[in-house]
Parts: sequence; structure tokens; C-alpha cells
Amino acid sequence: MVSAPAGQTSGINAALPLGGAIRGKVTGRGGRPLAGVCASAVNTAAPPSFASLLIAGIGGPGPAITSSRGIYQVSGLPAGRYHVLFSPCYDGTQRYAGQWFRDKVSVNAATVVRVRAGRTSAGIGARLTIGGTISGRVVSAARKPLRNICVSAASSSASLAAGTATGRRGTYTIQGLASGRYTVEFSPCLNENLITVVARARVTAPHATAGVNATMRGGGSMAGAVTLSSGQPASGVCVEAYHKNAAAPAGFGSTGIDGSYQMTGLSAGTYQVYFGDPQCLIASVGLAPQWYDNQATQATANSVRVTVGGTTGSIDAVLQPDGQITGTVSGPSATPLSGICVTAFPRSGGSPPVVAVTGTSGGYTLTDLLPGSYKVRFSAGCGATGYATQWYQDAASRKSAKVIRIAADQTRFAVDATLSKG
Repeated sequence: MVSAPAGQTSGINAALPLGGAIRGKVTGRGGRPLAGVCASAVNTAAPPSFASLLIAGIGGPGPAITSSRGIYQVSGLPAGRYHVLFSPCYDGTQRYAGQWFRDKVSVNAATVVRVRAGRTSAGIGARLTIGGTISGRVVSAARKPLRNICVSAASSSASLAAGTATGRRGTYTIQGLASGRYTVEFSPCLNENLITVVARARVTAPHATAGVNATMRGGGSMAGAVTLSSGQPASGVCVEAYHKNAAAPAGFGSTGIDGSYQMTGLSAGTYQVYFGDPQCLIASVGLAPQWYDNQATQATANSVRVTVGGTTGSIDAVLQPDGQITGTVSGPSATPLSGICVTAFPRSGGSPPVVAVTGTSGGYTLTDLLPGSYKVRFSAGCGATGYATQWYQDAASRKSAKVIRIAADQTRFAVDATLSKG
């Protein structure tokens, strides 16, 4: 993250290495080329979970789609080791089962593809086979069919998944499943107050697994509002509710333009509520997260009781701004230095480093610092050259640097440095 004050922030440069590529051909029955198949390259350093695939296109190349000749190419890949997933993208290919290179149903068993800068790793193809299906019916406690229930099936390794929604008769069919064991989850696609149901199923492709049914019952709900310390509503803030029973599904919501939220489909029981999760994709930047009621950790969070058929209201939060660090960097003879990179590294590793660049007066401000402990580094490379890197206070290494603790809505002043010539 870059702290950019009013005016121009220069020196935010990069030297991009040449990317590599992965190329191949995907075929179906009889060796015929398959169009509309997604080929996704996932770095082996990424967590081996299906969630990592969903965000593979964020901050890097997204999936490539095979052409009418079944050809694909994923380009712009940093050098490294990759797992490649082939999965249907469009209706015309939905009956085919996804697979990892080479014909594996688990990412852990997949053959690794090595990518080199400026080169193309060719011949990374797949021959997809017709998958199995899971089907069933979803009804209410009154045995009435439920429409618009989202049904997802994830393999036991969470490496392959597919989903659909129930029709007006409450029925569904999930196609294109490789052989294996699956966790089937039933949850309302819209905002119905129904408790999520989880079932298990075994698939032997290309055969059908029928009768994976679910009965969904009404749940409880939780509601409240999130405001800023100024009293203004805070929109786009993630709210998460975790049941004391870890096996029970969690609840998720986000605040609207008026700062209010409501979570539905909650099981009865006791919850701990988290506001402003910085890992949430829609998180509001610059707000310090907290547990209910204004607690720093889950262990100290106040409990919230939910009952089926009722709404637990007024579960509110007031979020404070993140903290800041400000100071001045000078060189020999106390000359102000511009173009110095000032980087705050969180000790916990739970959030990314934040960098600021000194201006003509040598001053800088690091903003949007989550509450916690930091170590600060001063280095050339954001416009200035020829100065030795050092850590606060006059430390030669990160290990010996002084720790700076930041609380919500706190500014630490005079975190200064005097750099010597390198």
C-alpha cells in the first residue's frame, strides 16, 4: 500500500521482468477440440484451496478460455511452478468434468508445470471426460418446494467445485463432476431467512447420484448499524458472525449506504461478531476493525444470542480511523531528503506493508495503519539514490529495529531518521 497525500507522489517505480506462458490444447470425446474451457494457472505457493482459484485473476492473469480449436494460452506469468486446472466455462461444456494437469482430481496430485521468464511451456493439455451428476430436491419444513436455493458441490480436497440453483419445483442437477466424495451445501441465493444445510455425496463419473435432498428450516437474524467516530454512517463494511460451535455456518453481511446491515439464516446459539475485517474484498479502507462490543480480540468479544424466528437488533459498532506515523528524513548536515522510501512492516504479518515517499521538505506520513506493532525502514529508491538503508532508530537490521505500536485513531509523530551516504 502507498500512502499518497494531497499533491504528487513520485518515485513509485517498478522494473517488470518478462513473463512466461503456458499453452496447450483441450479435447473431449473422440479427441475433438473443446471450446469454452477455462484453463487456470495457480502458483504452487498459493494455498491449495478452491478459494484461491476464485481470486486467481486478482493481481495476476485470469483464466484463459480455449478457442474453437481447443487452444488456450495463459500469459504474463511470473517465473515459477504452477498447477493448471481445466474446468468448463460455458453451458456447452458443463457436462465435462474438470481436472488438474495430468488428469488429476486433486491439486495435491497434479503434475507441476515449470514456467521460465520469456518462455512458453507448451503441450500442457487435457482430454476431458463426461462427468457425473448430483441431483435432488429442496423443500421447506412444511414440505413445500423451495426455489432459488443455491446448491454447490465441492470435492473433499476443495480442489474442484460446481454449483447451480433450484427451479420452481425445488429440484436441481449439478453436472460435470469428477469421481470422488463431495460436500454439498444448500443456501438461499437471495436473502431468505433459511439456515444453510450441508450434505455428503459420492460421485462415480459418468453416472448420476440422485436423491441428495435437503429440508431447510427458518433461522434467526441479526441487525445493527456501523458508524464512524464522526457519527456518519459507514457503508461497505463487512460484518461477520461466528457461532460458538465452530461446526455451525458463519453469518456474513455488509452495511448499506445508511450504515445498516442484517444477517439472516443464522442457527440458534451464541455468536461473536467482527466488524471491518481487513481481509474482506469489499472492506472499507482506513477503518480499524473491532469485535463486538469495541473489543480488540475474539477472545474478549461480547457474545450475541440469536434465536430462531427472532431478530437480535442493535448489534452496532463505531469504527475509528486507522493509525498514522509521521516524521522527517534528512541527510548529512541535516539536509532534508526527498524521494526516500519509508516502509512500515507489520510484525504480525496479517496486513501488507505500507510505504510513503518523503517530499521536498523531507517529511512523510504513513496512513491506513491497522492497530498493531510495526518496524519502519528508510531506504533510497523512490527518487533518491546513494543513501544507506537504515531502520528506526538508527538500526542496521529489521531484527534490531525499534518497535512502534499504533492504536486506532493514533498518530505517532517525530519518527525521524538521518541517513548517511551509501
